[in-house]
Amino acid sequence: MAPDGNEPNDFDDTDEVDLELIPNGDNPAEEMSITDCARVFVISDIRLLQESVVVGLSHSDNMNVIGWADSTEGPARVATERPDVVLLDAGASNGFTLPPLLRRLVPGLCVVVFGVASNEADIMAWAEAGASGYVARNGSGSDLIAAVKAALRGEISCSARVTGRLFARIAELSERRYPNETAELLTTRERQVMSLVEQGLSNKEIARELGIGPATVKNHIHRILRKLRARGRGEAAARLRRHGEALSHSMCNGN
Repeated sequence: MAPDGNEPNDFDDTDEVDLELIPNGDNPAEEMSITDCARVFVISDIRLLQESVVVGLSHSDNMNVIGWADSTEGPARVATERPDVVLLDAGASNGFTLPPLLRRLVPGLCVVVFGVASNEADIMAWAEAGASGYVARNGSGSDLIAAVKAALRGEISCSARVTGRLFARIAELSERRYPNETAELLTTRERQVMSLVEQGLSNKEIARELGIGPATVKNHIHRILRKLRARGRGEAAARLRRHGEALSHSMCNGN
């Protein structure tokens, strides 16, 4: 998005990336043509925001606001009205709990959050909460309409940096799901090196201990970091500990 306003961003939004998400079989967008009118419901605890969003969406020919409510009454109303999209105010009470709740009530529902702080932490938090898209605090009415249309197509528009963070988060969750497979990528020699790293030895000390050159130790560590997707020696050791892998302290012959 390229929101209007002067609020500073923690990342550069000039290089945008459109992510085409995997189609969801329950997604109402799959049954909706571009010319169909999307049914939109607005949730905000601030009446002025409710009315402003409704007025803003009235300028779009493809959107019909079917109702609005605060965060307390919103879920019940959504279950009854069954909209295609919910526009959720990021400042709503217990906001992070609402996307998963609303999507359980209406399978395939798109939840677009508006008024999101322009920092990676908040954007990632909303993504993990199940938001289908977002509009920053300094976003415009046209940004909101574009975000709704993108969500209905199963897409999201965000900066290249946020895209990178999303993929990094997916990789991290994958490691947690398959921890043993990640650790098993290490060779016997690499496990020996990591055992000594965990003991606090330097590259030269590890080289003397294993009877190999310091350059060889450095190459082993580079491969270990790449395999474990770690940014440093300490993080690599911590990941192996989290995975429940017992580091071998034996000095058997390695690769």
